[in-house]
Amino acid sequence: MLDKLKNSKMAARLLSVVFAVAIWLALTYTVNPTITQTVKNVSVTYTGENELVAHGLVADGKSRVQSVDVKIRGPRNSVIAAMGTVSAEVDLSDIASIGEKTCNVSIDVGTSGVALVGRVQPKVSVTVEELVDKQVPVKIIQTGIEKNRRKIAGSAAAEEYITLRGAKSELSQIAAATASVDISEIEGEITRQAALGFVNSDGAKLSPGTLIDAPERVEVTTRLYERKTVAVEVVLPQGSEEDFALTVKSVSKDKIDVGIEEDAAEIYSISAVFDPVRWREGQEEYTIKLQTPEGIYIPEEYESITAKLAVEKLAERVVSFSVSVKNTAEANAINTMCALKNCLIFP
Repeated sequence: MLDKLKNSKMAARLLSVVFAVAIWLALTYTVNPTITQTVKNVSVTYTGENELVAHGLVADGKSRVQSVDVKIRGPRNSVIAAMGTVSAEVDLSDIASIGEKTCNVSIDVGTSGVALVGRVQPKVSVTVEELVDKQVPVKIIQTGIEKNRRKIAGSAAAEEYITLRGAKSELSQIAAATASVDISEIEGEITRQAALGFVNSDGAKLSPGTLIDAPERVEVTTRLYERKTVAVEVVLPQGSEEDFALTVKSVSKDKIDVGIEEDAAEIYSISAVFDPVRWREGQEEYTIKLQTPEGIYIPEEYESITAKLAVEKLAERVVSFSVSVKNTAEANAINTMCALKNCLIFP
């Protein structure tokens, strides 16, 4: 009897809890109480950049705030809806000079009946720079290994250079545009589109944020050539051998692999021509670009060598002295002529 009583009391308590929860849920979703909610990480968009460009300016993305937090208040159902419609905007159209600029962040709640009651970071700083153009070379990076090791793959972009437009500070860091192509499955000539990236002078990748209408891809053609190992010779320019003497102490590569077209002339060496005008007192090491004969492909990593050189300028000196020829009448005439012309006579 006592056990039945206890069980009935327990059931009544559980029933009370369930009933209370049901009432709370009913009130919550039917009465729709007013609440305050913080919406985090609202994305900031920037407008007016076309007006900046018209003034020869651009906003540097490195200093831009990407998101802000805002606090909104309203009926619960409306606040929940507004959490997906809140937006933040910074207008740059009134900026007309370079430098650090402080701009207001405009918030649009996007849902009727909901009010903005607070925000984090109502202003943001934007760096405005001069807008400039820069021409950079396109470098092809070949990945993988040729299937046929008797062949060598050579890739070239349809455009040797591209023109970039962006903030002066960012463009000053860009040394080249790069495009990677896989050569491991190449069996003949192939043309394809390759994504462009950017690197600095040390080869480190860059992610510029101010480029305007920059090309995203470049057309690259890859061909297969006959592979041949040839010697590298450091030489003086034609015609300068009479004025200079060149001694090659060491060279970074004395042999390289090159690609040869079918109709190319037979080749046994590649010349690295050192212009003696570059020679400086006390300097031994020089980087020299290799000459590329017609019908020959030189991989980019072999386009230049480093050599230690000794260069000597040949001097021409004229020595004048008198010559006496004795005992003949002709000798007196010769001596007189030599004295007048300061000449050298060999017997």
